[in-house]
Amino acid sequence: MKNTVFILSLLFVTQAYATKARVIALANSPQFVDEQYIFTNINQINSLGAFVSLETGLSTVSATTTNTLSNAEGMVGVKLNDDDTVVVSVGHQDEAVIGSRALASQLGNNFMRQQNPLYVLWGHKGELNSYGVGLFYSNYRDKVSGEAESSSGVNLGLTMGAWRYYAIYTAVNSAETAANVKFEGAGYLSANVDYSGDSNQFYLRFVRSVEKSSTSGIENSSNLIQVVRLGLTDSTFKDSSTYFWGSELVLTSVDCRVFGSVICNKKYTSSVLPVWFGIEAQATTWFVVRGTIKQTVFLNQSKDDVGYPAAAFQGTNGAVSETSAGTGTTVVSMGAGLMLRNIIIDGLLTGSTTQNLNANDLLSQLSLKYSF
Repeated sequence: MKNTVFILSLLFVTQAYATKARVIALANSPQFVDEQYIFTNINQINSLGAFVSLETGLSTVSATTTNTLSNAEGMVGVKLNDDDTVVVSVGHQDEAVIGSRALASQLGNNFMRQQNPLYVLWGHKGELNSYGVGLFYSNYRDKVSGEAESSSGVNLGLTMGAWRYYAIYTAVNSAETAANVKFEGAGYLSANVDYSGDSNQFYLRFVRSVEKSSTSGIENSSNLIQVVRLGLTDSTFKDSSTYFWGSELVLTSVDCRVFGSVICNKKYTSSVLPVWFGIEAQATTWFVVRGTIKQTVFLNQSKDDVGYPAAAFQGTNGAVSETSAGTGTTVVSMGAGLMLRNIIIDGLLTGSTTQNLNANDLLSQLSLKYSF
């Protein structure tokens, strides 16, 4: 009974404020219910109502985009009945696609990101188990220059009591530059399992992706990336506010097969332990404030025998390197939301890379949601 009361109270708060600005302000802590999470955990679709969500951002996706939060996008959620929900999304840049393309671009070729991506997701809530299925697609081709990109994949999810299983697989992830350099990243796989207790959540994530680029059939680069995440979060709901913390062990391994058009049998590894604390507080019936602080503690090491470019992975700098304790990682994120009857307007109060509050960073991300 205690578990049920906690989950219901958490859902009451999180469904009221569910936008991209909110997710960023809460440091992407995974225990919350939010429509932005259905792209990675489709099980959450069964906790959503009917809504329309709009997110500000770039209308033209840059070839240097490295995350899923910089572009404009929108979503519509429809309740077909009490048990079935359908969500249609446009503009969302999926990590399953742009992650490997971003690495390939950092290695020398700016491959186009997804153009006008489309998501269609469906969830069904059963008496004992709930499940969800989603498909995504994008396609672009310039017949004059030869520049092109294409992507497609599937999301699957199953909820059984306190357990949630979900996975993502990309069947197609290809791109080509005007110089006839080709990228291939199909076969991305994300397999996940979560368990929810009275107030906490345990989760295990495994991601495997491949990055390959070639010119005239000759490989320029080839890398196999594998990431394991083992995490724990905990939330306390009190006086219309949610206090929470989380921590996860992140193990990354990259097997280099081709680097700079030369056969490579070297490796990159890292082990980090980020920890975060946060609060989402209902200041008034129409105003909510939220904020988090996140920092890697105790374990923050990396070893690069390849010489990957700076920022390609944790601790890389363009040369062979090894750190037993990495550089500073402290990040503070803050945001606020306004409730105007059925309309939610959320804003991010800090920039993506700065901790300053000024004319440039004030409301750097705006989100609007209407709930039916």
